[in-house]
Amino acid sequence: MNDFEKIKQSIIDEVKSLPKDSESVSPHIADIETVLNPNFWNTRGRDPIDFLKKRIIPLMKYKPDVQLKPASFVYKCEQLLLAKLELDLIPEWWKQEGPEKLIDEICVSLTKIPDGIEEIADKRQLIDTVLTEENFWNNISIEKIYQLRDELSPVMIYQQSEPVKTILIRMEDVIQQRDTVRYGPEMESIDSKTYIEKVEKKIRELAESNPIILKIKNDEQITQEDIESLADTLNSSELGITDETLSKAYNTPKRDIVEFIRHILGLTKLSNKDDMVEEAFSGFLLSKSFNPEQINFIRILEAVFLSKKHIEYVDFFDPPFSNMGKPVASFFEKEELLEIVGFCKTLEKEVNE
Repeated sequence: MNDFEKIKQSIIDEVKSLPKDSESVSPHIADIETVLNPNFWNTRGRDPIDFLKKRIIPLMKYKPDVQLKPASFVYKCEQLLLAKLELDLIPEWWKQEGPEKLIDEICVSLTKIPDGIEEIADKRQLIDTVLTEENFWNNISIEKIYQLRDELSPVMIYQQSEPVKTILIRMEDVIQQRDTVRYGPEMESIDSKTYIEKVEKKIRELAESNPIILKIKNDEQITQEDIESLADTLNSSELGITDETLSKAYNTPKRDIVEFIRHILGLTKLSNKDDMVEEAFSGFLLSKSFNPEQINFIRILEAVFLSKKHIEYVDFFDPPFSNMGKPVASFFEKEELLEIVGFCKTLEKEVNE
C-alpha cells in the first residue's frame, strides 16, 4: 500500500467511526456517505481535500469516547498529513505557512509533557528528537507523521494545562484589521485614528463656509439634494470621505453621512460596534439569573463575539470554551446554549446593518 492509499484508508477509518445516530452528525450523513463512496477520490469537479476540510473535519469533535488532548494532537498530525498530500510538490513544503504553523503547534503540545513520568519513559527520546533535531522536520515523511500520531498521541493525557485566563482571545489581528482604512480612487491605506483626525479637521474647516454643513451645524432642515451634494463634495476631497470609510474608521454600523457630520461637530455621539456589543451583553446578563461560572462563560463569549462578530453552536466545543476546565454541558443545557446562539445571531444582524 503506497503513501496515498495509507492516508485514504486512515481517513476512511476515521469517518466510519463517526456516530451517525448523533443529532449533531446525522444532518451530515450525505457528506459522510460521499467520502465513503469508492469514487470520492477521483470524481472530476470536486477537490477531496477541500471537501474533507470543510465538511468532515468539523464533525470529528463528535467522535465518542474521545479524550480531548490526545484527540487534539491526532487532529494536528492529520492536518499535517493533509498538508503534505496537498503541497508535497512544492519545494520545502513544510516551510509553508500552514504546515509550519501545524509543526509549531505539535511541538508546543510536546513541550507540555513533564519529565519524570515513568509511563512515558520509552517515548522521551522520540519527544526530544522531535523538539531538538531540525532534520526531523525537513521533508518529513508520511511514516514519520504516522509515528508521531500513533506513538505520541497517547502520552498527551499527561500534558500539563496552562492556567486558564478569563479572556483567552488573541485580539491583535482583529484590531489591526479594524484599525486600517482604505480611501480614495487609489485605495490608499491609513490607520483609523489618523484618518479620523484628518477627516474631523477637514469637516471643521468646511463648517466655516460650506452652506450644507452650516445648515447641519445650525440644526436647520436639509433636503435629499443637499445630502447628495454634500456626499459628492466629501467624496471628491483628497480624503475620499464616504459613509463607508467613516463607518470603517469609527467602527460603527453604516450610517447616513449627516450623522457622522453631526458627531464630528459635537451635536450627537456615535456608538461604535464594540459599544453596541458590550451594551447588548450587559443587558443579556441583567435579564438572566446566572451563577458566577455562567457569568464568566458569557463574558468569555462576549470577548469571542467582539473578535469574530459571529457565533455558531459548534463554537462552544472549541477553544476558548473547551479550555475552561469543564465541558460546556456543565455550564448550560443545550436549550440554553441554543438561546444564547440566537441572541448572538440577532446581535450580529444589528451590528452589521
